[in-house]
Amino acid sequence: MNRKILIALAVIIGAGGLIFALTRPDPTPEERLEKAAKEAAASVREASDAVTEAVTKAKESIAKEAERTASNLSDAMTSTAALMAEEIASSADRTKDQLQAFLTEWKASGIITDEGIDYNKAIEAVDASNLSDEAKARTKRILGALRDAPGAFSARLTELETDLAK
Repeated sequence: MNRKILIALAVIIGAGGLIFALTRPDPTPEERLEKAAKEAAASVREASDAVTEAVTKAKESIAKEAERTASNLSDAMTSTAALMAEEIASSADRTKDQLQAFLTEWKASGIITDEGIDYNKAIEAVDASNLSDEAKARTKRILGALRDAPGAFSARLTELETDLAK
């Protein structure tokens, strides 16, 4: 008997639900508007959350890429600076050695003597050399000063030798 009662109750409840669903009045415009507003608000929240998450991920990605790029750039600049410093030091040493060799050669060949310098031969030797343009210009300036102030020859020669010793 319990079984029959349970089945009857289930049929009555099902029928009641069906009758309610079929006879339920249509929602009023206010109810439809309220429902639409709630759905719109939920959609806006979901969209806002999605945009916020996308922006956060993009910021993190950009920050990581910027950090990687900055690190790579810093490494490249450090390496380049070290190579440039080595090249400059090496170039300066080569120029200094070449100028020192000139002085020695010029003293041996008579371009430079205790009495002075043969300016024309010295300029020809500088022009024919494989010195850098900067070293040639500096040497020519010193040679010009020696020519224009013959009494200062020994001081200028000492200046040139001092420059070479640096």
